[in-house]
Amino acid sequence: ECHATMPDRSKGAYLEADYKGFSIMSSYTDWTTSYLEGAVGVARWRRGFADLGYKWKAGSGWDMGLDLTYTRTTLDAANSIPFIARDSYEALLEWTNTVTLTDKDRLTFGSLFDYRRGEELFYYGASPTPITDGSQSGAAFYAQIDHSLRNNLKFIGGFQANKIADIKLDVVPRGGVIWNPASRWFAKALYSEAFRAPSLNETLLHYIPPPAIGGPNLLGNPNLAPEKAATVDVGLSYRGNHFQTGV
Repeated sequence: ECHATMPDRSKGAYLEADYKGFSIMSSYTDWTTSYLEGAVGVARWRRGFADLGYKWKAGSGWDMGLDLTYTRTTLDAANSIPFIARDSYEALLEWTNTVTLTDKDRLTFGSLFDYRRGEELFYYGASPTPITDGSQSGAAFYAQIDHSLRNNLKFIGGFQANKIADIKLDVVPRGGVIWNPASRWFAKALYSEAFRAPSLNETLLHYIPPPAIGGPNLLGNPNLAPEKAATVDVGLSYRGNHFQTGV
């Protein structure tokens, strides 16, 4: 009969403050967990996040914002299977705008620039060996118009254009309608597409072949295409004073 102590613990912190249009938000999480892989393995995940923002009135009915976001994530499982450690960070600068064009029309648009870098090390051997080491940058522009055809009927239309690293420019649409056919009744039909570029591991990960001690038996594909997902959301709901239901 064997006994093992398997840790599972976490800690975190959060901070948020606002002053005259300026804002700061930061969080930190630290999670240590264990698993069985022939023996007890222990992995430690850490994530730090910070966002600096500023919002101001660019004109009558025009709200503008600028945000700089930084995220760092680490994984330490170097002393047990799978004998890896990861360290990555991402910096993102986003410019956002909301413009009230008329009492029936609202325009939202913005752009962002993103840069990420990371590495993964394999620790089963005399010294750690890099199995992923690289970076990726990209940019995007998006816009959406909300138009109220009547007081109880709104149309939504928009797009997002993405340009990531060497991947060609890609544009995904979104659109929908929101209808209030009667008092307390609401109906919606929304369609959107999402774009996700391959991660650094998905394109760069390589293993150490024999006769050396091999690493994870995974191999990245530098020619991997991005993923696109389409979502359709159709719903009908009723909201009463003390009761709400929907399908």
